[in-house]
Amino acid sequence: MSKFARTVLKNNEVNEQEWLRPPYLQTYEFSDEPLYVLPAFLSRADSSPLSERRRDPNNVVDKNGEVIEDPSADPSALAFESDPNLVHEKWNEYWRKVHGMRFIHKDGPNDNSISRMLRYDQVHRISGGPTSYFPPPYKVPMDENGRLYESVLGCIEPYKRPQHDGLAYMAFKTLEDLQDSFGSKNKFPSRIVPEERIIFREVPHLIAKEYIIIPNSGPRDPLVLIKVHKRKPDLKRKQFQDIWLHEHADLVLSKLATHQYVKRYAQLHNVGSSSESEQFWHPYGSTIDGVTAMAFASMNDVEDFLMTEDYALLEKHEATFINHHESEYYTCLNYNIINRLHPEVATRR
Repeated sequence: MSKFARTVLKNNEVNEQEWLRPPYLQTYEFSDEPLYVLPAFLSRADSSPLSERRRDPNNVVDKNGEVIEDPSADPSALAFESDPNLVHEKWNEYWRKVHGMRFIHKDGPNDNSISRMLRYDQVHRISGGPTSYFPPPYKVPMDENGRLYESVLGCIEPYKRPQHDGLAYMAFKTLEDLQDSFGSKNKFPSRIVPEERIIFREVPHLIAKEYIIIPNSGPRDPLVLIKVHKRKPDLKRKQFQDIWLHEHADLVLSKLATHQYVKRYAQLHNVGSSSESEQFWHPYGSTIDGVTAMAFASMNDVEDFLMTEDYALLEKHEATFINHHESEYYTCLNYNIINRLHPEVATRR
């Protein structure tokens, strides 16, 4: 550890273990077995009308902790942030710098909520990155003579927002570890869930098996392309996942552009709850069949990859088993909070 880092730790009286990243933690040796992952999609508590964005029944509360029936009726009533001009920036900062620290804090001697969590990433959606609603190449808006408009008034396209603002990406060795970490004996029901009612509109989640197709060779890269998949209606989930894991993954691996740009490629297969009575069931999360996570070194690499002929062929193949009208993708910035995993290896398929 550098002298500067030791000084910072001393001045802030922070135990080294609180950083929850190597070299302060014992690492878990990867095997080629899939890990269990809880991807939790998040949308910030804002004043968007319910016709534009869903919300979980007990989320978005006023300053007295009471559920607000219509968040758009009076933005000043929202407990998290009453100024609509600040809520986006404040939410990103709070999720990373405040909620992240509360999440990893050992809340008393009996709290073992993160003791078996192998990795926790916050994946923040970046509005300036590619989305399925505004993919590259970006075209110059111009008139019929190829000239820029003198004024953009009346020429600005409406913003098409993905359903969520990011996701929490939490990995465990076993399903039992995942379930126990969020159980009633730990801090989540009493400390974290009440906070989530204030800062999140919706928290759909699912239990997934993580299949790593391309492992990262070092620390995970900062940019992540998240693709939320729903299957074609004529396919069962198992059929969809078999095509995706074998036929499509092999096609991805066969493309030159993949090896030129993609630093990590993982598939999260929904293997979670199928009924409302089961733990971790969510009405939206249960409809997701899988999630793609592709890592990149820069935003330019994300854009360049999406503009290749190779990617066009991959997207064409996706259309044979993925319902693109019900699916979406967006670009995110990845913050690593907990990391016990090293080195990463490809998962046996």
